[in-house]
Amino acid sequence: MNNILTRRNKAKLAFDETKVTKALEFAGIAMWEYHCQTKECVFNENWYTIMGYEPFELPMTLETFFNLLHPEDLPLLQEAITSFQAKGITAILDTQYRMKNKDGSWTWLRNRSSLEFDKDQKPLTWLGSVFDVSAIKESENKALQHIDHLHAIVNSLSDIVFEIDQTYTLLNVWAPLSHPQHELIKSFQGQKIYDVYSE
Repeated sequence: MNNILTRRNKAKLAFDETKVTKALEFAGIAMWEYHCQTKECVFNENWYTIMGYEPFELPMTLETFFNLLHPEDLPLLQEAITSFQAKGITAILDTQYRMKNKDGSWTWLRNRSSLEFDKDQKPLTWLGSVFDVSAIKESENKALQHIDHLHAIVNSLSDIVFEIDQTYTLLNVWAPLSHPQHELIKSFQGQKIYDVYSE
């Protein structure tokens, strides 16, 4: 009796495929599969939505994927795949790359995937998910631009500038390139200020 009740409770908690698809859509996550034996690809509707296309507007093929992939990201992805395949059956491929959206813009995607194997350890299906990280990438680029701008301003000064946290650790140290002890001063970064200036 207890086993029957347990099974019923689990059934109530289970998500049907429609709910899972909706949840993934709300989260902006797309799913894909590559069948190693038949070389067939499957992209779900969310993949097309992320890329700005109508569902199944493009053929579900590897050619479609590589046609949309940013050419600069291809060698990095190939290198990551080679490393991933060498790690064995429990490995997870975690990569980021750009793909061309329907409007011609580039969408940054984070891909996580793994391989399923048969009993003889031959690859059967490559299962993966992708997530649009364009907004995160844009924020990272803006932060780097601000840092570069700050460095340019500080390097134009004749003074030495320190950034210190609440533990008196030197987070950043800027010294003019013309300063005779520029390299020594820069080496103070990460140290406690009282260690640097102790007598």
